Amino acid sequence: SNTPLLASAILKAADLGGRVINVSLGSAGYSPVLAEAVQYAQSRNAVVVAAAGNDFAAHHVIASRSSSVRSTSSCGTT
Repeated sequence: SNTPLLASAILKAADLGGRVINVSLGSAGYSPVLAEAVQYAQSRNAVVVAAAGNDFAAHHVIASRSSSVRSTSSCGTT
């Protein structure tokens, strides 16, 4: 799992003054490490946006499970 790497990237973006942090990836499950990174970024006044998942699955991806994270998705056919 690359969750520690993702959490590190969120922390770095927050430390560099990122105002909007886009996390358009994820996987099923919950990660306390990622949740802490998101909370840290939000404490630094960053808005975290995450993928909600586009595969019609009943589960949420890791980053979008937090009620304080803005989720994005799409629908339709190509």
